[in-house]
Amino acid sequence: MTRPDLAIEAILADRMRLSPTTTDRLWRILLILGLVYALAMVVYPTLRLLDGSGDFLAFHKTAQDFLHTGQITTEHGVRNYLPFFVLFMAPFGLLPAWLACAVFNLLSISLLVMCLVMIDRWLLPVRRGGSLVRIVVPVLLALPFITAALVLGQVIIVVLFLLTLGWLLFEQKRDATAGMCFALAALIKAFPVIVLLYVLLKRRWRVLGAAVAAVVVFGAIGPAVALGPQRAWELHKQYWQRVVVGNSSLAMIDADKHRLLRFNNESLPVVVRRLLRQTDAAPKPPPLYVNLVDWPPAAAQAAYLLLAGATLAGAVFVARRRSNRLPRQRLRFEFALFLLVGLMLSPLVWVRYLAVALYPLCLLTVKLVEDGDAGRPNRVGLLVWIAWIVSIPLLASPWCRAIGVHMWAVVLLAAVMAREALRAQAGPIEG
Repeated sequence: MTRPDLAIEAILADRMRLSPTTTDRLWRILLILGLVYALAMVVYPTLRLLDGSGDFLAFHKTAQDFLHTGQITTEHGVRNYLPFFVLFMAPFGLLPAWLACAVFNLLSISLLVMCLVMIDRWLLPVRRGGSLVRIVVPVLLALPFITAALVLGQVIIVVLFLLTLGWLLFEQKRDATAGMCFALAALIKAFPVIVLLYVLLKRRWRVLGAAVAAVVVFGAIGPAVALGPQRAWELHKQYWQRVVVGNSSLAMIDADKHRLLRFNNESLPVVVRRLLRQTDAAPKPPPLYVNLVDWPPAAAQAAYLLLAGATLAGAVFVARRRSNRLPRQRLRFEFALFLLVGLMLSPLVWVRYLAVALYPLCLLTVKLVEDGDAGRPNRVGLLVWIAWIVSIPLLASPWCRAIGVHMWAVVLLAAVMAREALRAQAGPIEG
């Protein structure tokens, strides 16, 4: 009898050997569906903005205030971003809000398509057959999170594009532009800064130097020129106190920040808090409690530090060797691991952040196809792949989100990336 795990992997592999006629027909259907989806993701968020909903409205109001007054304000709710972000969004403030939202989402969709092209053509370990499984299936697995980003007019797809482009340039030894992409991603959202640790472990000094230079130019000099050195310094100090200190992982476990402790924040420290301390995860009455115990804050913080420390130590162990004599496939799994570790260590993880898992999901899907072709069972990878699929409909359950189902799916996916990186012994050598 055929084992179920091997049978599923073989089915995935078979899907890469469709006839040209069938493949063309499927691609036409997917193209039509993609165009309909893209149109919906431009029109619907714009209509929501006209009703006063969506994160992009706050971004737009903040950008317009900056253009009109020359000052950056937090009164519209843009609190967890560096001053650079407002400068980055300023061009959209020149347009009416509805048009800016439509243009921004159209840009985000275009960047997403470019990500998929880069991944399919240059960033996957094998290229046998077409892209129906190696790209379309992972996109479907990440689609709810991508959709959440587009509906809200959020910037995570821009971050995903910068990280993907940065990794492509990293592989191609284009160090200056790779470092700049990683730096820009970290200036927009803080969690990609973990990628710079990966660059350090790989001893790619020019990439690291370029990233530091980009942070100085775009993150420090740019705001100083636009706002004046004193005001820029004050805003960075406020960011440090409000975000780095006030919204740190340990602060999330200790402080009373109900807005950030609701079930829709599935960050690891908040999930640990909800499981180990009596914490209301509901946005409004009745309360929603999922705690197993009710520990004091110090004990819950110690548990989190143990978990986070083990996560970071494991990632460093996997990526400890310099890149110049490692198989390219191993480096890709390592990079994907660090993308997921960045999510795991972030104190804020809204559902849209999980769009960053697109590349790890592509790598895992292709690995399952590869193993199915070779007749090798990959039970661990397949179970995690299935677990990710199962987690998607659980987005509808506040209780499941409160216990961190999707963060635990990220943890499992990170473990598989680490496992596959350590197992990757063959393939083209980097260097």
